[in-house]
Amino acid sequence: MSQADLAARCDVSRPRIAEYEGGTTEPSFERLSALVEATGHRLVAIPTGTATARPTATAYETGARIATILAGDPGPAGHAAALRELRAYSIDLSAQDPPVQAALCVTAPAPTGSAHFDAALAAVVEHRLGDHGTPVPGWVQEPDRYLSGTWVADPAANLEPGAQLMPFLRHGIMVGCTFFDTARPRRRPMS
Repeated sequence: MSQADLAARCDVSRPRIAEYEGGTTEPSFERLSALVEATGHRLVAIPTGTATARPTATAYETGARIATILAGDPGPAGHAAALRELRAYSIDLSAQDPPVQAALCVTAPAPTGSAHFDAALAAVVEHRLGDHGTPVPGWVQEPDRYLSGTWVADPAANLEPGAQLMPFLRHGIMVGCTFFDTARPRRRPMS
């Protein structure tokens, strides 16, 4: 939709629409809602945290954070920091109800600058949504979200295929079964 079409539908000037798009002016919530509705969509607020807990990031935001980390330090320290960010996202996502999880994962993240982390983020989403049988967004299945080889993200883990999380293994990533599940209580063996 062109700026002129949107402006006409919302009774707003085309230059004002350009200001909104360029970020030089922010619309009120009411105006933003009207603009979104004019495109055939709605704004929806989804609770992603409590007043005392930080909100859970979206997959899109997490991908951007990882890209920033890797751009600042593409070496081992940057990779370690990016893995910590991904682990925190996985843990935060697991604390949400399934519909909120789906909403937080629906928008495809931009490439992080690392095929490993692009695949790992897709695997986290597939793993978390799969916990409840929630449909996985299409971007998770895109070819560039799979590695052509195997990345051992957790060298300390048992690397036997049966000891791996299947969504990660499908995306070409080897991690231990608890690598992204540290917030979950471990099941005790039946005695």
